[in-house]
Amino acid sequence: MNRKCSFCDATISEEGFCSACGASAEIELDYTAHPRGKVVGERASLAPIKCVKCGHRQHNSKSCDRCGLVFARITDGNRPWEQPPSGKEIHYKKAEFLWKKIEASPNSKGAHDEFCAYCRNNNIIELASRRYRFRLSDYPNDALAQHYNKKIVQSANKMLKTMKQRPTTQIDPQKLEILIFIMSGIIAIVILLSLAIISIIKLLSFLKKI
Repeated sequence: MNRKCSFCDATISEEGFCSACGASAEIELDYTAHPRGKVVGERASLAPIKCVKCGHRQHNSKSCDRCGLVFARITDGNRPWEQPPSGKEIHYKKAEFLWKKIEASPNSKGAHDEFCAYCRNNNIIELASRRYRFRLSDYPNDALAQHYNKKIVQSANKMLKTMKQRPTTQIDPQKLEILIFIMSGIIAIVILLSLAIISIIKLLSFLKKI
């Protein structure tokens, strides 16, 4: 029997979170303490609703206060932000495998280094940022996650700065004029040849009639 979320009545996933609003499955109904329920366990102090897109935690079960996502519109097959960019499918798959090593050993500095290096080297910084953002949403006091999330943000900012500083290709105006002159000459020659061929065809047709 599928478990239902106490906040939005959607199905609880195998990972223990609501497939729609992201609420923790560790919910016990206690209407005297909260009209909808409360989170229990080691993360009892966290807001129970986690946005499935940006990881923001809140009590609002209708839409995300940060990114504006409307939870009722989300289905398992309608999450485009989870899809890898074209050509990056293999890299995403490998990165997700490396992330599972972090989930299995969150205090392993080597696992974090391997994951971050792979994401940087294969230009999938956005995936690393998303994974650390969600990790900190669930475990805000995770010192290693905080450290590596900061490093990922720095890498992203550095990459963005490099792209902005990259010189744009400019065409020399004089060379452009020469190119236009040459193209115009070629077009004129083609037109003249076409007219000459038409004239020859007409002449041959006239001679056949004589």
